[in-house]
Amino acid sequence: MSTYSERYTIVQTADQGYAVAGSSVYMGWLIKTDSQGTLLWTKTYTYNEESQSNCNIYAMISSNDGGFALAGSIWTSIGGED
Repeated sequence: MSTYSERYTIVQTADQGYAVAGSSVYMGWLIKTDSQGTLLWTKTYTYNEESQSNCNIYAMISSNDGGFALAGSIWTSIGGED
């Protein structure tokens, strides 16, 4: 993640860990930790780095199968906000 990042949402997961989602310059991100806050994994989401797009994640829920549903927006310098 870049030096500029914002945490938008956090949920406690079924394994008592946490999932944190937010945005950095040009990307959205999802972080999974254990119950002590130890980083387990990260996932980044980008749209198109060549078009100078931004991918923002604003909300998240955890699903019964251990996955996550994310909501956000994508802005591109070519087409505006989707």
